[in-house]
Amino acid sequence: SGYHTHLIEMTGQGCRDFEEHGGNWTELFKHLVGNDCNITRIDVANDLIDYKLFTIQDLLNKINKDEYKTPRFNKKRIIKSDKVNRTDTPGVSITFGSRKSEAVLQIYDKKAERKAKNYHVSCGSWIRFELRFYQSKAKIFMCHLLQNGEDKLPELFSSVLADSISFLEPTIQPQNTIYLVNLSKSVWKNCEWWDEHLGNIEKLKIQRQSNLESTVTKQIEWLDTSVSK
Repeated sequence: SGYHTHLIEMTGQGCRDFEEHGGNWTELFKHLVGNDCNITRIDVANDLIDYKLFTIQDLLNKINKDEYKTPRFNKKRIIKSDKVNRTDTPGVSITFGSRKSEAVLQIYDKKAERKAKNYHVSCGSWIRFELRFYQSKAKIFMCHLLQNGEDKLPELFSSVLADSISFLEPTIQPQNTIYLVNLSKSVWKNCEWWDEHLGNIEKLKIQRQSNLESTVTKQIEWLDTSVSK
């Protein structure tokens, strides 16, 4: 056919090496989107180290009690790891989405994972929220990132996270002389600590938008033309 194909895979260490050698994520993403490359996966993570608002156990308790909503996911799995030593707590990994999903959310104890691999970890706690996008949603997320700017990644991550999961506080309502839990999650409100964590962020659903990719591509072409003048 006259065409050569190339596969580029960048692990976590590969990403750090890219940055240490002066790599520019915006320029790389512009090249990939501008040349209509097939983007099969992108992972984005948010680390909470010695976080005060909630613990991994608080999140797990809510999930075990079914006091949460995940409108974008139908499946979940929880994996608990063994203790590394007597003073440790077991690690936990909570994954929403299936192997066939184009988006997956994973919440896990990063400290426990690192210690299990014999890394020294000095922090008290380390929770990681990780969003993984595959196929079309990987490219859509990359387009959003280019449209908003690399410096807006934390806000973009929080917007997608807010759309992906909510931790809820059951509504208690009086009935005669007793108080009953309203079983309809639609009237339950977010936990205060979850709202405080997200801040005043608007939800963003990662879905195909007819004009998003073409708009970003035109912006890339305009920037390239402007720079070359």
